[in-house]
Amino acid sequence: MVDQAKEEEHLVQANRHIAKARKNIRAQRGRVNKLKSEGKSTEKSEELLSIMLEFLKIAKEHRALILARLDRDGEDLSSPRHPLCDDGISGSKA
Repeated sequence: MVDQAKEEEHLVQANRHIAKARKNIRAQRGRVNKLKSEGKSTEKSEELLSIMLEFLKIAKEHRALILARLDRDGEDLSSPRHPLCDDGISGSKA
């Protein structure tokens, strides 16, 4: 049996990580675009962006695992209407 309270804490933390990753990705994309507009090299900035996108993918997979564990315990937390599923920027592209 899953410790419901602990998993819910993990879900909140995972949502925070995803929200922060999306924010950082938007900022990094802005830096890449600025460098391009200035005619400067974007190679390293784009490499970092790629790493950030991979982290976001992993963070989303981790959240899905948490949701699956909670769902097995009987409460459907994957509903967008459930407050623990909201990462604060739903519908936002990262």
